[in-house]
Amino acid sequence: MIPRFLILTALAAAIVLPITIAVLCGVGSLLGALGDGPGSQAIGSLALACGILWVLDLICLVLMLAFNAAQVGAPAGRDATPEPLEDSASDEQ
Repeated sequence: MIPRFLILTALAAAIVLPITIAVLCGVGSLLGALGDGPGSQAIGSLALACGILWVLDLICLVLMLAFNAAQVGAPAGRDATPEPLEDSASDEQ
């Protein structure tokens, strides 16, 4: 079973990284508009690196949750086969 803090850390990173990417893109375009080409390019590269990290984080998060769900299994007291539904028309007769 995967530790809970690891799943929560990946979840927090999945929430924070897109915000970071948006801020970096905004700062990069602001630097470009102010005429700082190298600074804009460096911030753009940093935003790209954060985007790659975000995609890897999402993949790891999905795999961790799938592994955790496979280890836990079905909830106790539930069968794999569903019970048949009762016919309400037979109750009236």
